[in-house]
Amino acid sequence: MSHQLVKFLYLIFFISCFTARSQVKTHYDSIKKELDSIYKLDQMYRSHEAADSLNRLDQASLIKALDHLDDINASNLKRVTQIIDQYGWLGISEIGKLGNTTLFLVIQHSRDPKVYANYLPLLICSVLAGDTPKKYYALLQDALLIKQGKMQIYGTQRRYDESTKKLYVDLLIDPDNVDKRRKNVGLGLIADYMKKVDVIWDLETFKVAQKQRLQKLKEKNNEH
Repeated sequence: MSHQLVKFLYLIFFISCFTARSQVKTHYDSIKKELDSIYKLDQMYRSHEAADSLNRLDQASLIKALDHLDDINASNLKRVTQIIDQYGWLGISEIGKLGNTTLFLVIQHSRDPKVYANYLPLLICSVLAGDTPKKYYALLQDALLIKQGKMQIYGTQRRYDESTKKLYVDLLIDPDNVDKRRKNVGLGLIADYMKKVDVIWDLETFKVAQKQRLQKLKEKNNEH
């Protein structure tokens, strides 16, 4: 595909986004309040304090708490998708930072690639309008790619290694330039991102490890 064609398609997409968003003019005060409540539910079991409490539960109580979390996620997702389906991906200027963040978090926490694929274009529209942080696009795009068995772009998705008991960056395209891409969407250095989970980021070590993982995946796929 030529560079000029790519620019033309990008322009068409931007125009369609602008047209879709300009068709709805209303006040979102009630939706903003509702999303504030949904945010509190979404974060009920996700704070550090809540995680510590979950870790102290016996198995039966933990299962009950996780089932409750699943119910919350399902209820939140149902309502948030209703809102997005009706109004589009509402931006910060319409529902505030917290409301906008809530839309992203609920979609992300669905862990459903079909949901990701369905709502990513609407999120992109809001990003292009300058009304949703670019990092939300990066996070959702990476999550979708990994769910599809592809390589992520921004290195936001991590995976747990049972042997080392450490997190590592999941499959990543062009790791040499990942920090440039992260900077373009408002994300910090990948080394700082991994430091938060007590992992030292070393580019060359990562590339060697990723090459080995890709080889194992290739061998596994050839077995089927």
